[in-house]
Amino acid sequence: MFLVLLCIAFSACVATRDPDVSAYLKYKAADAGNGSFTSLPDDEKTRVFFGAMKVHPPSLSIEDELAKQDLAYLLELKAVIEDRGGSYEAYSFIAAIAQKQRNGQLTQQQVDAMHLDTFCVQRGDMNNLCRNLLMDLPGS
Repeated sequence: MFLVLLCIAFSACVATRDPDVSAYLKYKAADAGNGSFTSLPDDEKTRVFFGAMKVHPPSLSIEDELAKQDLAYLLELKAVIEDRGGSYEAYSFIAAIAQKQRNGQLTQQQVDAMHLDTFCVQRGDMNNLCRNLLMDLPGS
């Protein structure tokens, strides 16, 4: 039993050394459902997003928060995902874009300008899910 607890404690310690996971855990502890994601600086939002994907990908709560963000931040995040993200990040990003478009917050032209069709390419095991989500977007 002691060995199990020691392993869990070690895993938690290692996880919090990851700056993304640490930022996410700090955000979750401080936020408590208050919607403070929008008020975070963009670089902190990005760390929280990547941390959420590492803790429990894909994260519906983060997708909901992303859908509340402005287009400029979403384009910045897309560039970061293209640079260092994987399939979970891409899927959650596209889910947020789809939600934003369904809510009338993005036009078809804005979505088309993001070139999301190429965004799903080379996303590992989530590639098909990512593409299916894209196909469900209005106008696709």
